[in-house]
Amino acid sequence: MADGKKSILLYADYIHIFESMDDDEAGRLAKHLFRYVNDKNPEAPDKLTKIAFEPIKAQLKRDLLKWEEKKTGYSDAGKDSAKSKRLASESQLYIIRMHNDDEEFIKIGITSLSIGRRFSASGENISRSGYRYDILYQHFEKTSKTPVHQIESLLHKKFAAHKVTPKIKFGGHTECFEMQSLNNIVDYLTSFNIVQHRSTKSTVTVNVNDNVISKENKKKIFEDFRKGYPGTKRGLNTEFEDFCKKHEDWEDVVEKLSPSLKNEILDRSSKSQKHEFIPPWKNLKTWLYNRCWEQEFNAPEIIQVHPLYDKQKQHRIEQLRHQGISLEKQDYEYLNATGQA
Repeated sequence: MADGKKSILLYADYIHIFESMDDDEAGRLAKHLFRYVNDKNPEAPDKLTKIAFEPIKAQLKRDLLKWEEKKTGYSDAGKDSAKSKRLASESQLYIIRMHNDDEEFIKIGITSLSIGRRFSASGENISRSGYRYDILYQHFEKTSKTPVHQIESLLHKKFAAHKVTPKIKFGGHTECFEMQSLNNIVDYLTSFNIVQHRSTKSTVTVNVNDNVISKENKKKIFEDFRKGYPGTKRGLNTEFEDFCKKHEDWEDVVEKLSPSLKNEILDRSSKSQKHEFIPPWKNLKTWLYNRCWEQEFNAPEIIQVHPLYDKQKQHRIEQLRHQGISLEKQDYEYLNATGQA
């Protein structure tokens, strides 16, 4: 029997073997069985015992293999569990992005807990304070020659000018910084070699890269588009995250949004001059969901009667602008005032 194994399985159908023997023969078989499983290496006392024991011996070996496989599985699982617990209990420096519809900033801190236990009560990526959060970087004590509390202190001092105060107070609210400072913080962290990046589903060790920075740059491009959109719209974070989730190709198309919007505005202006029907602007969420940046417009017709350099028109438009009338409305009012509407 293997080391650590203190029991065996005796199957009920062995009764057929024992019932076919008289008591003395059955006793010798039972004795031989127990000597075998206790590693006595017994020799069968007679031919009958040897023959009767063969099927029992074969089953014992099959059971032993199953036990050893299961034992190995338990051992590996135990090691993995212990490793995870050690990893979660180690002190770590973390950088997370916290945001809601009105605010967005990064928080730099240290903890001996997992990020989920440190911030979330529900297990979701929503902190107890109500801010949503994304884990950007983690730097574990064991992987660094420099203690994480020292790195945290250096970061707080170096980027003190970029600190922000969140509208909602929470534990650690004095450790928050402008989102725009992320590039410089990441650059500074490269001096400490390896940084661990953790998504909410897995942890992998990677060299610092520009994936997060790239997303922030594209977010700025999206914000320029969002600000210029004339229809009803929500906050930047809500619109941007919704856009990214609904369109897998968002990184490729985000730069097409503003040019497409400009073309639509020109098309509407052209229709306005010709007094054609112009539908109201969709909500931005609907415009994005329907991929309206893929619309194609005819080249706007050039109106020769009133070129932009016409001084009379420019003077009249300036008057209308001071009255708070929109550009499309200015064109109409000008034509109406000159009897050409």
